[in-house]
Amino acid sequence: MGERRAEDKPKRSRWSRRNLRWESEFEYFDYTSYFDFFETRYGYLRQCTPTFLETVAFQAMQEPDPLLQAVAVLHQLNTTHRRMVPSDAPTDFVPLKWRPYVLAPDGRIDRHYYELCTLWELRGALRAGNVWVPQSRRYANPETYLIPPPKWPALRSEVCQQLHVPADGAVRLEQRGRELVELLPRVDRILSPQGPVRMEKGRVVVSPLEAEERPPRVEHLEETLTARLPLIDLPDLLIEVDQWTGFSHHLRHLNGREPRRPDFLPVLYAALLAQGCNFGFARMAQMAEIPVDRLAWCTTWYLREDTLKAATDALVNFHHRLPLSQRWGGGTLSSSDGQRIPVAGKIRNATALRRYFLSHGLTFYSWTSDQFAQYGTKVVPATIRDATYVLDAILDNTTELSLVEHTTDTAGFTVILTLVGYTRIPDRGEQDRLRPASPDDTPVPLLCARRLPTLLP
Repeated sequence: MGERRAEDKPKRSRWSRRNLRWESEFEYFDYTSYFDFFETRYGYLRQCTPTFLETVAFQAMQEPDPLLQAVAVLHQLNTTHRRMVPSDAPTDFVPLKWRPYVLAPDGRIDRHYYELCTLWELRGALRAGNVWVPQSRRYANPETYLIPPPKWPALRSEVCQQLHVPADGAVRLEQRGRELVELLPRVDRILSPQGPVRMEKGRVVVSPLEAEERPPRVEHLEETLTARLPLIDLPDLLIEVDQWTGFSHHLRHLNGREPRRPDFLPVLYAALLAQGCNFGFARMAQMAEIPVDRLAWCTTWYLREDTLKAATDALVNFHHRLPLSQRWGGGTLSSSDGQRIPVAGKIRNATALRRYFLSHGLTFYSWTSDQFAQYGTKVVPATIRDATYVLDAILDNTTELSLVEHTTDTAGFTVILTLVGYTRIPDRGEQDRLRPASPDDTPVPLLCARRLPTLLP
């Protein structure tokens, strides 16, 4: 007898969920999603979930919390070794996407999907701070990040003065109410049925912008400028820029007293090119005819984070004073974004993120001014939200740029910026802008401000 082929094996079906369609009075869904694949891993998860629910204690903001009641139901089922979920088990926490899987047409609650949905929602509640774990540092009670209630009366006036907000909450609510009344007519005019911004099935839809063709005069100007640019080698450009800006003087030895020999600058330039172009010491030594140990010595003692930052500041300041740069902008507006780069080898900050990398990768987060000068760069783990690092280069800015506004995408936006002197300006699409806080800004709570003590002076 031959072996049965994989496609001939019987397939298990749960009320034909793969083709199940469920319609509510709010919206129509067509479910052929990842929930079925999630259910195939139920047996694997059961190896640890009973112990997890028995060991870890959870608390919530509201009492009683349907999600924690569901956790208690699962713990009771595991203790009594029962399989059927009681018909009166809480289901208020089950979102619309999960309901066709959790609730059968006859009203029966499916054990597999009920447990998976509970674990999934518990994960999101822990991340959002709606549920916390006592004695935990990462998932602690969000109120521990706030000013203690006994100390608030003494600090109330000082905090309100720093945030430029009235101490009376009713006054602030009245201000926001007037602002809402003024903005709603503008929103109604923008949300036209056939306009670029419209409502479809209860969701805001923004049509993509159409690309504009460049006029012939712009193309002619580009060709003219390209013809005027000289073709030079990258090492010659590096040496010439150093003669303009003197950035190599900021690349000092660690002890600060190492004398520079006449043949030091070629070694320094070669070390910079080896790092910037990712050539490696062996390849650069072969091309520049410089010993490998000299390149490694120069990189170790001269190319450090503090010296590279000082050299970058010199480049940015020189670029800021150029007349052409003033045509592009005044150096008061900047933006930041992260670029995810796959890496190989054992790197401390590298993390696995299957959405972007086959194996591991990093995020290179950079800050750029409106003069197209990159005044800050930071290597961060790819799994941490960009908003955690947005203020780093802004608050540590040592260049001549007088930053007033900052723009980020949705991933770079957070709710703690008013506390450090910046506030969010809602903009079109995913753009978010930050500007210095004003008396009309709404104070934001310290919720999720885990890195706030490191940002405030």
